[in-house]
Amino acid sequence: MTNYQTVVKEKYNSSQRDIYADKYSFVNPIGFYGYNQLLKSFHTIFNVIRRKGENINKFNFLDVGCGHGTWTEFYVSITDNASKVFGVDLSEERLELARQRNSSINYTKKDLVNDSLAFAQPNFISAMTIFMFLKEKEAIESALKNIYASLQPNGYFLWYDAYSSSHFKSKFEADGFRMSEMIEFAQKSGFKVVYKETHYKRMFNKYHTLYMRGKLPNWLIRLAEIIIPSPPGNIFMLFQKK
Repeated sequence: MTNYQTVVKEKYNSSQRDIYADKYSFVNPIGFYGYNQLLKSFHTIFNVIRRKGENINKFNFLDVGCGHGTWTEFYVSITDNASKVFGVDLSEERLELARQRNSSINYTKKDLVNDSLAFAQPNFISAMTIFMFLKEKEAIESALKNIYASLQPNGYFLWYDAYSSSHFKSKFEADGFRMSEMIEFAQKSGFKVVYKETHYKRMFNKYHTLYMRGKLPNWLIRLAEIIIPSPPGNIFMLFQKK
C-alpha cells in the first residue's frame, strides 16, 4: 500500500503544467465539463448555507490539497478578497504554480493529516479528491479531526471524492468511498450532514462517464446515465461543525 506522501511526491512534484496534456484543464472536454458540474453544485450549497443565515462574503476559505489553485481562485471570485482565501498542499512545486497564478492568495505547504489548519481561521474547508489518497483508517480519522478542530464554530466542510464500493478493499493506490463510509467517518469526527449529491455514473463499475467526455457524444453519455442502473462516479457532501 503506497503512502499518501509518496503518491504526492511521485505524481505531483512537477514545476511544469501543460494545459493541453492536462485532462482537468478547461481546454479539455473532461476538465471543462467537470468544472461546470461542480460549479452547479457549489451554487446549490452556497444557497443552502445562505438560507441558514450565513454571510458567505465574510467567510475565510481554505482548500486542502489545493494543487495549482483552481478552487482558491474560485473562492476569491466569491469573496473579492484574496486575503480571506487560503490553500495548502504537500507539493511545493504545485504551490509555486498556484502562487504564479495569484500571489495575493495565502499558500502554505501543510500536511492535512499531521499539521494544524487553524492558522487560516477557516469558516469553510474543502477537500477535492484528496481523501481518496489516504488508505489508512487512522490517517482519515486524523485528517477529519484536524479539519473539525481547525474550523470556526459552526463552520462547513466540503468533501468531494470518487465513488468506490469500499475504500479499504480497493487494489488501487487511490480510490474513493461509499457515501455511507464518508458519513460514518465525518459523524465520528463530530460533523453533521447538511447536503449530499452524486455526480456522473460508474458504468458496469468500470467506465466513469466523466472520462468518456470527448470520446462519445454528450447526448449519448447523458442518456446512458439515465437508463443504465449504475453507482455514482463521484460524491459531493457538505458537513457542518456541531
